[in-house]
Amino acid sequence: MLAALGLLLCWTSLAQAHKASDSYLHLSASGVTLSGQWDIALRDLDTVLNLDANGDGLLTWREVRLRQADIAQYALGRLTLRSGAATCVPRAGAPLIDDHSDGAYVVLRFTATCPQPVQQLEVDYRLFA
Repeated sequence: MLAALGLLLCWTSLAQAHKASDSYLHLSASGVTLSGQWDIALRDLDTVLNLDANGDGLLTWREVRLRQADIAQYALGRLTLRSGAATCVPRAGAPLIDDHSDGAYVVLRFTATCPQPVQQLEVDYRLFA
């Protein structure tokens, strides 16, 4: 019984060692225009996009900048914005990097034009499993 408890405690410690994926999505609407900023943890993007080109375990601004189109395509391809029955398609600006308390984040700024003024907005995103 004691060995089983010890095994359970070790498993719990290992399970807590991986931090959940983080992102922060901010949206504002003005008429038919949506403005957004999506902060996405670089560690998570590196996991799915292999941003670390030289495999040294460190991400540089150059490595991120070279893959900015892939980052925007990946993220915005998993974001759906709807106003009424119409979809508002986002277009990415140049990425930035910001430090949060738990590490570096890509800051993806974007805009979207909706076919009609935004009165209600439906947001769906599936960035990571």
